[in-house]
Amino acid sequence: MKEKETYLFILAISFCLIYIFFSACALAFIKEPDGFNDIRWGTRIDALKDMEYMFDRDASGDIKVYKRAGDLEIFGGAKIDSIEYDFFRGTFVSVKLKIKDLYNFVIMKNFLFKEYGPKEPMSDILETFVWNGDKSKIVLYSNYEIS
Repeated sequence: MKEKETYLFILAISFCLIYIFFSACALAFIKEPDGFNDIRWGTRIDALKDMEYMFDRDASGDIKVYKRAGDLEIFGGAKIDSIEYDFFRGTFVSVKLKIKDLYNFVIMKNFLFKEYGPKEPMSDILETFVWNGDKSKIVLYSNYEIS
């Protein structure tokens, strides 16, 4: 009888921990976007008129990279050098914003922290932050070493 009570106690604790874990994950990514710059994830490239093909991201040609005519020059207060839109077999799946200098990286980091919640860096050497959601994943990383 004692073993059954112990088993039920462990089972109840496990369910509580799982519930707490998934509740924390759900709250970890506030204001999760469903796309970028008025293009929803899953949009077909042929539905967009202002996209210009740039190159294939992979050797198979499944991921094609496009740029957008007259695209954003500033996002979250940071100056953007370029924006690359990735389409996997014709479907919008990801976007990459490139920033050249550390000053604009810090502006972008502050914006993302304010917009989606603060994060701890994943590395002691390079600043890398990840927000995981149901529809989106945001990764911010710097090529500048922290000194």
